Amino acid sequence: MEPLLDDFELLGKLGEGAFGAVHMVRHRQTGDTHVVKMSPKDDGEVGGISAWTVRELSICKQLRHPNLLRALDVQPRYWEDKLCLFFEKCDVNLKQYTRNTHLTTNIMRRLSRHLLLGVAYMHERAFLHRDFKPQNLLIVRAPLTLRIGDFGLARSLWDHHGNAQRTLT
Repeated sequence: MEPLLDDFELLGKLGEGAFGAVHMVRHRQTGDTHVVKMSPKDDGEVGGISAWTVRELSICKQLRHPNLLRALDVQPRYWEDKLCLFFEKCDVNLKQYTRNTHLTTNIMRRLSRHLLLGVAYMHERAFLHRDFKPQNLLIVRAPLTLRIGDFGLARSLWDHHGNAQRTLT
């Protein structure tokens, strides 16, 4: 049985955007930390799930790479009109990390390499992220790893029929 949101302690907010707030949470029994994105219910969409959320989940299921944030679970919270997307563990976003860490050449080289490996993997599979910013680049401190997150604006270069899309905006 998957853990419920009530099984987690909120540790702090990593960020907030148009499609929900992103929090760091810790499982009360195991002590494992995860990222959870709480998206508001969208009454205009089928089943209350926005097209942005469906797209993000679909892309997360198609892409598996150590430098891309992996979705673990989805849980509706109907009494709060929210949908909670659970992602693997990360410690901070890049903006927070650079505020509190002396960036040596080796650290910058390692994080840059991880970013480029993640982008190359996405591009090899014909996906564009379209929302790179420090808040969407998540850091695991041990071992030091950068993971690209927030695929809500990402797009495939192919439509659902397998045809190349001519324009992406």
